[in-house]
Amino acid sequence: MKRKLFIIFFMLVLLPTLALFYSNYLKTERSAAINVNQAMLQTLKQVDYNVKNTLDNMVRVSDTLFFDNEVKAFVGEENNNDLILQLEQLKNLRNQFYNMERDTGLYKVRIYVDQKKMVSTEHVNFFSLDSIKNLPWYKETADKCGAVDWSSVYLEKDIAGEPDLWLVSCRRVLKHSNNIYDNDGILSVDIKESTLYSFIKDIHLRKSEQVFIVDRDGKMIAGRDESKLGKTVIEASVLGQINKSDRGILEPKITNTEEYLIYTTIENTGWKIVDRIGQKYILENYSFLGDMQFVLLSILVLLLFVAASFVIINNLTKELITRMNRIAEKIENEGIQAKGQEYDKINKSDELGKVEKLVYEMIQRSKELAEESYKVKLEERKAQLMALQAQINPHFLYNTLECINWMAIRKNALDISALVTKLAKYFRLTLNKGKSIVGIEDEIELAKIYLAIQNTRFDNAIQFEVNMDSEIVKYNIPKLTLQPIMENAVLHGIMKKPEKKGNLTITAKVYKDDILIIIEDDGVGIEDEKLRDLLSKQQSEHYGLFNVEERIKLYFGESYGISIQSEIEKGTKVTLRIGKMI
Repeated sequence: MKRKLFIIFFMLVLLPTLALFYSNYLKTERSAAINVNQAMLQTLKQVDYNVKNTLDNMVRVSDTLFFDNEVKAFVGEENNNDLILQLEQLKNLRNQFYNMERDTGLYKVRIYVDQKKMVSTEHVNFFSLDSIKNLPWYKETADKCGAVDWSSVYLEKDIAGEPDLWLVSCRRVLKHSNNIYDNDGILSVDIKESTLYSFIKDIHLRKSEQVFIVDRDGKMIAGRDESKLGKTVIEASVLGQINKSDRGILEPKITNTEEYLIYTTIENTGWKIVDRIGQKYILENYSFLGDMQFVLLSILVLLLFVAASFVIINNLTKELITRMNRIAEKIENEGIQAKGQEYDKINKSDELGKVEKLVYEMIQRSKELAEESYKVKLEERKAQLMALQAQINPHFLYNTLECINWMAIRKNALDISALVTKLAKYFRLTLNKGKSIVGIEDEIELAKIYLAIQNTRFDNAIQFEVNMDSEIVKYNIPKLTLQPIMENAVLHGIMKKPEKKGNLTITAKVYKDDILIIIEDDGVGIEDEKLRDLLSKQQSEHYGLFNVEERIKLYFGESYGISIQSEIEKGTKVTLRIGKMI
């Protein structure tokens, strides 16, 4: 017992300690995640600032050229047949483009013009408009009617033997000043993907951490892994979450991964700068086990609790054993009735005293049960004696009724003879050799005899009919269940009619797993107020009905019993629902 108590106390101390460790771990992890993620979010804001400045430069270059009169004149039709003018314009624009590319770090400025212009084959800064009209992005740019259209990253194949380049472009439609309804050209301001990535690569990244830029569709625009450029790297469900706000942090339970997702939005583009960092690397600089002061303090507290528990348990078990031994010795010396003054001396407010008190009370209860068992045996012998007497008395009753019957026959009083015969049969079925359970068939036969006797009394005023399923005969019912109901139907129903005549029907049938016995009469009926109290014990006039209800519930359960329906001047219907008892 001492060992069990020690284990219980140890667990009671160990479990809260472990819970404290775990709680501290969760708090540390949460705090670390918040600190790391907030720090990374600030870093992303700085990247966002640098990227936005670069993109703003591209827009400024695009705006400058969009409103430039020389560009407008160049894309118009006036110079289509004037090669000298085209070459002069080409020279001026090329110098302007060169200066813009050098000063802003752009890769290239291009203009796509009508192929009727000879310069459309220059393929450095000037290209044919027909070469792009079948590309998917052309319609999107054209539909914006001169507004800026940002491309996602795309790979440009170099035809001069140079390495292929990943580019991002700021495009818009160019319109001649004399014709604002036609698209005279496309202006494209291009930047290398590597220029955007340069703002990211200098970030100090942890193991498994990735920082990249994605477009509105979740496709990578710039990042460390070149094989993923132009491919979807943000799932649709997560993309829907990050598109709800300009910046934020998504926890692993939202991304359905083991990663945090930190993001911020580049203004006017819908692009996102995203940082993915594994959950397990959040705690690299926040080790729970590294907090040795907390660990040592927790272990010290645990050891103190264990030592204290050992001392307390040892004292408790020692005192408990001493008290129990004292009780055992007293019972051994004085017997089961031992209680007396020792019980009164117990400190019942003490926990051990309560145990000691319960032991004494258990002894007292055992004594009371022994006395009750003795009384039950006496009652049982008394009942057996009464049963023997009950077997003798009916013989005397039957013999007396038989004697009256023969006397009536000798006097030629056949009506008296018939009544006595019915009464004898009624008593025989009622007594049933002292049994409290009879067959349903016998119970209905008893009801028929009762009605026959009442017809003798009331000059055949009752017409009755019995309908019984053949299956019913194998089931039993508590004795004298139907007679109180029949008596109520006759005396309080039919006999209170002005003509003092009526009809009564008994129907017995199987219904699912139960048996229904229905008694219907066409008597005067029962008032609603009286009907509600009919099965109450207080209704002495109908106490028999209450008795039947209680006996049915006793034998079959609370869900069984009597239900009554009645209508004034039309009659009453009593339904007995009982279980199948064989």
